[in-house]
Amino acid sequence: EKRVGGEVLVCDEPQGRVLRLAPTTKEERGDRREAFFASLPTDSFAPEEERLRAAIFDFLATWKSKELANLSHVGGDKAVQQARAQLFPQDKGVNLREWVERRIGGEVELRIDQKGQYVVHLSPTARALVSRRFMELEGAGGDPRAD
Repeated sequence: EKRVGGEVLVCDEPQGRVLRLAPTTKEERGDRREAFFASLPTDSFAPEEERLRAAIFDFLATWKSKELANLSHVGGDKAVQQARAQLFPQDKGVNLREWVERRIGGEVELRIDQKGQYVVHLSPTARALVSRRFMELEGAGGDPRAD
């Protein structure tokens, strides 16, 4: 990494550690990111996206704080992290915020608060979905993601 750090990236993926060529310019990273989004279905979600979306809604259904969840809270959830790792190739420069805004922005809106954090706001449809999921989880004895 020290000798060729600008030329390769060391990435930890579910199948193990891999080396990838590093993007050389901001423009190239943008091109890779756009190619990733262009590879996704336009009228539905890929299975990996469905898993990430479900993990986000499950997290929100189990959120206990009086304050609204922010993107850091969501991204820190273990199930969200696992789903995100399955969906986002590390060499594409895709992040959770951009995916939320571009793929589920009709359900989940991110607004910057006074602390500079992206706070999660739900559409009425998404609120109903999270509420329904909360009831399902409560009926099943709580958060299935808890260790």
